[in-house]
Amino acid sequence: MRSVCGGILVSGDTLHPRFVRPTIVLLVVLVASAIWSHLPPRPRGEPIEVIVDKSHNRLFVYEHGRLVRTYEVATGRSPTLTPEGRFHIASKAVDPYGGLAQDSQFGSRWMGICTPDTPDGSRYGIHGTNEPDSIGKYASAGCIRMHTQDIEELFLLVDVGTPVEIIAGNPLAWVIRKTFGPKAESSENRTTR
Repeated sequence: MRSVCGGILVSGDTLHPRFVRPTIVLLVVLVASAIWSHLPPRPRGEPIEVIVDKSHNRLFVYEHGRLVRTYEVATGRSPTLTPEGRFHIASKAVDPYGGLAQDSQFGSRWMGICTPDTPDGSRYGIHGTNEPDSIGKYASAGCIRMHTQDIEELFLLVDVGTPVEIIAGNPLAWVIRKTFGPKAESSENRTTR
């Protein structure tokens, strides 16, 4: 018995042979894309290098090309708020802008990122937060937020001049995470040693 179902000619419970090859190709592309999007980005081989993947809200630290730390972070509320490109740490501060770390929107540490419009690192930075529930989400005005213990650890690992690369990652992942939110509770540790 043959019928037309949604514009696709089907024969019994099987897909018409004309549609088998395109369906297999589509499935292979989708699986490969899913695997590729979960691989950590490739470093350039600097002594210490930081890479931020906005699509997964992850910050990776590499030492001589070897992944040594992974942190969950918060990035901009929209894809354009957190700048993309190759930058470097321009400044570092303990208890930025004064006040108690738990009350400061920038937490206990600030590492300013040198961008073309702010070479002194005063506009965009990697910092702590007084909103820990925002980590893993698209929540900032452009900076990269981290949990207090994570930013304090990272602060000790990097120096002024350390390269920071911010990448879009997989744009489809950004849309999916923005639409459906981050995973509920993850059993994954925030840091990998």
